[in-house]
Amino acid sequence: LHLLISISKHDCVKVKQNSARAFALISSAPSNHDNFVGSVLDALIGLLQCQEEETCKNTAAAIVNIATSNEISARIGNLGGIYPLVLLLKSADGSCQRNACHALSRL
Repeated sequence: LHLLISISKHDCVKVKQNSARAFALISSAPSNHDNFVGSVLDALIGLLQCQEEETCKNTAAAIVNIATSNEISARIGNLGGIYPLVLLLKSADGSCQRNACHALSRL
């Protein structure tokens, strides 16, 4: 995941979109959840704050997948993850709204 974290910081929108999608796919396996602490959570919040809908939608999906404990949920909130999710609720894209709502419900 460390390489994916580095790639997710790239300036190109498409690279960020694909990184967010990769995080969402990797996080869908419960066996990978323990890997999503520390710098990986920081990278997810960074992607969530980019305010590009496709990236945010997939990042919110990753948050839904990993926010399974109070500790992770609190860390996401402490890192600033709540406000970008609230902003995503205003998206015209229904799947963005659903992912954001579901992620917020997990926090």
